[in-house]
Amino acid sequence: MTPRQAQLRKLLERTPNDPFLVYALALEHKKAGELDEALATLSRVTELDADYAYAHFQRGQIYEGRDDLPAARSAYAAGVEAARRAGDAKGEGEIGGALAGVS
Repeated sequence: MTPRQAQLRKLLERTPNDPFLVYALALEHKKAGELDEALATLSRVTELDADYAYAHFQRGQIYEGRDDLPAARSAYAAGVEAARRAGDAKGEGEIGGALAGVS
């Protein structure tokens, strides 16, 4: 466990359902190359907040990096929908661009 992961886990002890903290932990797992843990943690983010578009985006990036293009497309599509529901036009465009890139 990296020092940053430990710090985030300590913060999550106080507020375990904070989507931002869970997302930050997922990014730390991704950064450390712990991709299965990153995917599981990103799934937790979207359980807490289905409209957390960039959690779907990060899942898409991991799947794309693994050459699992159907899973990447699915994650990106979910991100586009989440961004749309949240009224995040910038996120919708950015994630939509990623989706178009794996067609």
